[in-house]
Amino acid sequence: MRIVGIIAEYNPFHAGHAYQIRKAKELAGADACVIIMSGPFVQRGEPAVFSREARAKAALLGGADLIVSLPAAFASAAAPDFARAGVALADALGLDALCFGSESGDLSALSMTADILAREPEAYGTALRENMRLGMTFPAAREKALAGIYPELAGELHELLSSPNNLLGIEYLAAAKRIGSHVSFCTVRREDGGYHGPASAEEIRRILRKNGGNPSAIPGAVLSRENMAPEEIRMAGSAACPGSLVPEATLPAYEGEVPLFPEDFSPLLQYAVIRESHPEAIDGLGHGLGLRLKNLPVDPRTFGETVDALKTRNITRTAVSRGLARLLLGIRKTEADRFRKGLVRPGGRMSCLYAEILGFRRERSGVIRELKSRSGLPFLTKKAEAADILNPLAFALFQKEMDACRIYGICAAEKGGQCRNLWRTGPIIVSREISS
Repeated sequence: MRIVGIIAEYNPFHAGHAYQIRKAKELAGADACVIIMSGPFVQRGEPAVFSREARAKAALLGGADLIVSLPAAFASAAAPDFARAGVALADALGLDALCFGSESGDLSALSMTADILAREPEAYGTALRENMRLGMTFPAAREKALAGIYPELAGELHELLSSPNNLLGIEYLAAAKRIGSHVSFCTVRREDGGYHGPASAEEIRRILRKNGGNPSAIPGAVLSRENMAPEEIRMAGSAACPGSLVPEATLPAYEGEVPLFPEDFSPLLQYAVIRESHPEAIDGLGHGLGLRLKNLPVDPRTFGETVDALKTRNITRTAVSRGLARLLLGIRKTEADRFRKGLVRPGGRMSCLYAEILGFRRERSGVIRELKSRSGLPFLTKKAEAADILNPLAFALFQKEMDACRIYGICAAEKGGQCRNLWRTGPIIVSREISS
């Protein structure tokens, strides 16, 4: 059996994601597709719009075979840590290939840039630090540092490094080089206008916020393409990537769910600010952010207002939001460093890796058996067994995931949604997928 993986957030799942799953199997010559999916919090430092259970079920109904959790301590981390955790887990699972979306679609160009980042030439590190000292944001400083070393590639580097999916793809490739992974890669070119385009998950979240959170309010959610006008189809995305259309088969995943947005976490964030006497010790609140937070006047603020109050010219809004999310989750730098060092192949107490099964398709349960035969990872299907089958470091990482789920559940309950009993919640099992 050949198995391809996708590292994803599905925030939320849409038809472009279903297309990627089908295309990943085709490009990798795979029999099954495993999704390594973020849980309650995503890499931009925000809560996922729907629970991890709803998003996992939508992905299974949309064509995925198995969903494995990417723990919150890495799912909410900066891109290098997010990517390294996802690739390390894919490698430890024994996946044959990883597929990612990119604006470029040129795997060789992305690999070239990843090779530079993986080698980290001394001149690059020196230039990066100097550029940041001059007040540049990290993305701008990185691009200028690379262009200074490879001026003949400046134009190509700018094109590659200015697109979010390219950037994550480069980080995946660089992570694989750093850990010596044998996983192969393929990429699917995005045809829907990119992260901010009319077919993006961001646009779907905007529509959800505007329309009171009803998934059927998303344009095309319950419409077939045959019932849409040509202009509607064009705006939804190309024929190859149906864009923001939410597959009708996935809608049952959202029954009883309410969407959550950063503002819904504002009271808990304010409590976290009051509770934490040393915010500078929180992972992601370095570079003076923690001290700035500590010195803010004690006023009621939304999540977004707190981000605005802390943002500086050389720290992006996303980086600030990510730091606040990690404050909310109580992830300290010393703890995060231990987890980072634990991203090694299973064996003994040094590895923090484990595979929490969020869901699978009943008819493809053999995929789990196949991965267990390839991997030395502990597979977690019953949460009550975690303390017995995980080593102390992996269990600490798992506890952070459970804390994140509890925090998410509290805020969901405040809006009339579900607050699940985590210890009684097993994997989601579905028997259907959307037609290809």
